[in-house]
Amino acid sequence: MKDKLLTTIALLGLSAGASAEVGVGDYLAISCESDLVKFCSDVTPGEGRLLSCMAAYSDQLSTQCQDAVINTANLLIDLTGRVEVLAAACEAELEQHCPDVAVGEGRVLACLKVNTPSLGDECKAALEDLVASDET
Repeated sequence: MKDKLLTTIALLGLSAGASAEVGVGDYLAISCESDLVKFCSDVTPGEGRLLSCMAAYSDQLSTQCQDAVINTANLLIDLTGRVEVLAAACEAELEQHCPDVAVGEGRVLACLKVNTPSLGDECKAALEDLVASDET
């Protein structure tokens, strides 16, 4: 279990910067609040330092926190896969409609949504799948 938890925390560190889901971080912080206070209260947040601290104490984290870490990692892995599918399915549409849109904060997704009527069927399906997964 410890190895799986360490791997999961590492995945979160790699994925968290790419995630536009502020709620995911909030969920993790709330679920692990007592553990963060107990083990990592002297750590300055940012640049993965809290996740590194959690990894150092992974064998002592509460069950609630361990579950939240694993659930969050699974969510981010799923989201990353859906974004990869969207990027591949919408490559031409991204080049045509969104070439100068800066990546981050949902701007590329917003560009695709605005241009939905002119998207190809494969791109529309991937966009609908990503949006539907975000709503659940």
